Amino acid sequence: MNRVSTSVEDFLKILYQLERNPSADVKSKAMADLLGISNAAITDMAKKLEKKGLVNYEKYKQLSLTDEGERIAVTLIRKHRLWETLLHRLFDLDMREIHVEAEDLEHATSDLLAERISAYLGHPQYDPHGDPIPDSDGNIAHEEGVLLLSHVPKGRYEVVRIASSDHDFFQFCKDHHITLSARVEIVHHYEKMEAISMEVEGKSIVLPRAFANQVYVKSMEECVEEPTHNLEEKSVC
Repeated sequence: MNRVSTSVEDFLKILYQLERNPSADVKSKAMADLLGISNAAITDMAKKLEKKGLVNYEKYKQLSLTDEGERIAVTLIRKHRLWETLLHRLFDLDMREIHVEAEDLEHATSDLLAERISAYLGHPQYDPHGDPIPDSDGNIAHEEGVLLLSHVPKGRYEVVRIASSDHDFFQFCKDHHITLSARVEIVHHYEKMEAISMEVEGKSIVLPRAFANQVYVKSMEECVEEPTHNLEEKSVC
């Protein structure tokens, strides 16, 4: 298939990321919100990409990628995360800055250049956010025991991935020392407030659930009880 446009690449990448977020709704409205365009524009794009064999589209149903659409999305994500890693290592840019720069660079990067960058970096498996970097064949490392912070029970965890490009989210994490390898303790879930009470480096904070949906953690305890969904103003376990 011929090279697709930047707007198509962005569409496929966003759809790929939504498909893999357990808290996301993969419908036109969610896509429209993330891409900053109208629902009608999303529908028009989905119909065009269906004809090209890149997405599966059915009115009022969730969108999904075809194998070819997924291949294009994963290739773009590989380039993005390689650039983030390179920019972080060479120029010590912060998490928000490397994301913004990589958003532009990813579209202008050939497969050859991506492979050269990967080789220069020593073929890293993870970017500075903790996100896995697909290899040249599109394979992505899978790490056991990685969970969304919003879905875990009370206990002690280590932050292993921060998966968001939102400015307010990054600033919140920076202000409250939520970084890769940070040790956090879940104290309380508040269902009505849609928030989580937790301790980070000995300080208590309340994390909005929308932010907790972007943080991935691994348990630091030998045995963690199964999470419960009945969290009405009481501890999870």
